[in-house]
Amino acid sequence: MTDPPSWTRSGVEEELEALRRLARLHGVELRHTDGFDREVRPSPETVVGVLRAMGLPLEGPGDAPTLLRARSAEEGPGLLEPVQVVGTGSGIDVRVHPGELEGAPARLRLYSPEGELQEWNDTVTPRMAVPGSLLPGCYDLELQVSGASYRTSVVAAPPQTYHDPQRRREWGGFLPLHALRRSGDWGFGSLGGLEALLRWVRDRGGEMVGTLPLFPIYVEGPVEPSPYAPVSRLFWNELYLDPRELPEWGDCREVREWAESPPLRERAAGLERASSVDYEEVARCRLPLLDRLAAHWREKGGEDSADYRGFLQRRPEVGAYADFRAAVAAVGPPGPDWAGGSGGGDISGELGSQEVRLRHRYAQYRFSSMLESLVRRMDGEGGGLYLDLPLGAHPQGFDVWAYPELFAQGASLGAPPDGFHGDGQNWGLPPLVPPASRASGHRHFRRILDLLLPPARTLRIDHVMGLHRMYWVPDGFSAAEGAYVRYPHEELWAILSAESHRHGTQLVGEDLGTVPHEVREAMERMGVGRSYVVPFSIRPDDPTGLEPQPSGSVASMNTHDLPPFAAFWKGTDLAEREAAGELDPDERGGEEEWRETSRRALRKAAGVTEDSVPPGDEPMNVLAGVLERLGRGPAGLVLVNLEDLWLEERPQNRPGTAGPDNWTGRARISMEEWAQRPDILETLERLDDARKAEGVV
Repeated sequence: MTDPPSWTRSGVEEELEALRRLARLHGVELRHTDGFDREVRPSPETVVGVLRAMGLPLEGPGDAPTLLRARSAEEGPGLLEPVQVVGTGSGIDVRVHPGELEGAPARLRLYSPEGELQEWNDTVTPRMAVPGSLLPGCYDLELQVSGASYRTSVVAAPPQTYHDPQRRREWGGFLPLHALRRSGDWGFGSLGGLEALLRWVRDRGGEMVGTLPLFPIYVEGPVEPSPYAPVSRLFWNELYLDPRELPEWGDCREVREWAESPPLRERAAGLERASSVDYEEVARCRLPLLDRLAAHWREKGGEDSADYRGFLQRRPEVGAYADFRAAVAAVGPPGPDWAGGSGGGDISGELGSQEVRLRHRYAQYRFSSMLESLVRRMDGEGGGLYLDLPLGAHPQGFDVWAYPELFAQGASLGAPPDGFHGDGQNWGLPPLVPPASRASGHRHFRRILDLLLPPARTLRIDHVMGLHRMYWVPDGFSAAEGAYVRYPHEELWAILSAESHRHGTQLVGEDLGTVPHEVREAMERMGVGRSYVVPFSIRPDDPTGLEPQPSGSVASMNTHDLPPFAAFWKGTDLAEREAAGELDPDERGGEEEWRETSRRALRKAAGVTEDSVPPGDEPMNVLAGVLERLGRGPAGLVLVNLEDLWLEERPQNRPGTAGPDNWTGRARISMEEWAQRPDILETLERLDDARKAEGVV
């Protein structure tokens, strides 16, 4: 493919060559393949936009030569790389030239992942030893020599991520926690409901319950319920705290009487009857009670307890987060000239109420302790949680405000054009800037893992390709005009390995769609499970109707971004897409043909013929048969979307849309009802028997 005209303008070759070199130095790819297998070369204007979003003072290609010369004139790197992967060895590399600092006396301080300090003296050499062996984890090392101090993050990582050989052929249920419907739940899920669901699955023979990310969302002003654009990836969603489940509930008569008042009971009953979550109303019912329980906790000395002080040591940013949420509640999310102050600084004055500040400190403390207790109880019974690590955070959320140097200003994450999104995608999520993340020792990424890995039996990494490269769309450009930026994947994989071992958590990556070979090769090398989703695995010419499962993968009928099984079977999603203008009539016809082909393949996979069951019973029989086939396969985990078991047709999310129904759907029937349904119990019994069978197919 030849260069586009913008790369071949006469008289500017020096500028363009300098721009190419700047792009390569900063990991910007100058060519990629889109979802239609077309080679694309981003324009110079796109490359300038991406580099400018990284913080380079670049207005056009004409600035590139000067910037390149300035970079060459800069001082070389310091003694230590900001990140060093040492396996489980104990040596660090030092950039030292003979006649400079080599042989100089040095003082070293090493901080363990738990904050413990080890100190020793040494002399500077190109390879310096760390006394003893390092357990898996991320350490912070300081080297003091000749009056200067240098720092590096030392990642002690085994060659593969954590894997428990005793865990094999598991199955679990998946349900968004906001969707869990239980009697008296006030129209929203809770940690108590999560434990009840996990116990029910465990009683059926399963080991796992999966749910959507449990990070906080904005409910102030326009509600933004997507769990994949959270306010922060460092904290939990306080709405999942049902006040009646908190330890202070029994001691606070005032709150109990308030909860039993006719007005609140009437509002709660309305929420319970609704088919969708009303986040604002849920917040209006739960948060005032949470505020009063927090005040009661403080009055009883909760803030002075040793347990709370220990929590603050583990989560030192909780105070800043509480200040931020109080400010947002008062004046709205950050924007230009935000009243809350500049990014990363102290919140201006006393902006926001002290009551809201206390609520968020208390909520994070109670959520963490209750989740820890839940996991400890269920771990003793052989069950656990399948949690989800989303790709990014809200552009006006805490993480982007608190760490402005880490996030690109003027670009968003997205995806190039493909068969599902012909114009490409812009997700509105600010990208992490690779050099800035590396300079910090990838501390933000490590803090996210510190939150998610301890309670997770298995952690799913959304868009696992993002460890290698991400598609950036500069502001003012269409989603088809973006460029890929490379990330330090070896360091990120090493951190995942180190931290998964430290917390005993297995990992799986979402590797659906167009994924470079290097990503799946890295997943295999690191022992990370792949994703196997039935609609993407249909093979009509195969005797079984499906392609084989990768060993150790997570197999499922669908994902939160796909139609539920019943909608896929009936094709109701196609009608919705045509009505929304996403499919023209000709495309609809082609999709209908493929669906009919898919139904035949699924019947083969399920061992069901068109004449073997009444038409009305066919979807449930096919679903049960396909799940049983998945259960007999070599997947490490089969995850059942529980809404499929009562043939739900409404999806949790319609990608590419911003409709009010996304992320709000409540389960059509209550847990008390579906937990006793014979057809559901029989389907899960067949799956459990298949998982426990000796042979696999």
